[in-house]
Amino acid sequence: MTLEPDEVGYLRGAQAARVDRKRVSATLVALLAITLLTLVIVLTFQAVTTNLRLRELRAHGTPVQATVTGCVGMASGTGITAAGFSCRGSFQLDGRSHNATIRGTDQLYPPGQSVAAVADRVDPTVLYLGTDPSRFDWSWRVFLAPAICLLCLLCLCAGLAWRRWRSANSSDAQ
Repeated sequence: MTLEPDEVGYLRGAQAARVDRKRVSATLVALLAITLLTLVIVLTFQAVTTNLRLRELRAHGTPVQATVTGCVGMASGTGITAAGFSCRGSFQLDGRSHNATIRGTDQLYPPGQSVAAVADRVDPTVLYLGTDPSRFDWSWRVFLAPAICLLCLLCLCAGLAWRRWRSANSSDAQ
């Protein structure tokens, strides 16, 4: 006994819906644009915050001796290799004990090692490796990542505008 295709019912699931390629691609492009814009905003905020923190450290920084209390490895993008280390240190500032992340380095230090650092009197959780507060200055390098994301977003918008212009001109010619 043979059955014709229209006589066979569905065994599982529903029939697949038709997919509008233009709608799917427009949705994906919109999601990409939103993601890039979000990255530009977040990374710019982070860059400005970092530079303001360095400016505050330059204005209110006090040299201290920090004792490394421990370090943890930071995984690379693949998670297979270590990209560096994040260490914490304890130090005395204005007669009080503090424990903070030692910024400005990704080297591994053994626990108990004493390192020269600069702490912010206003916010003692800000601790950078180094001895001279005047070396902490505004850096343009922290704006590279948001600038690259912004460039990608502008290229995406330019490509969409060009595609729309080309489509409008090709329909006018016909």
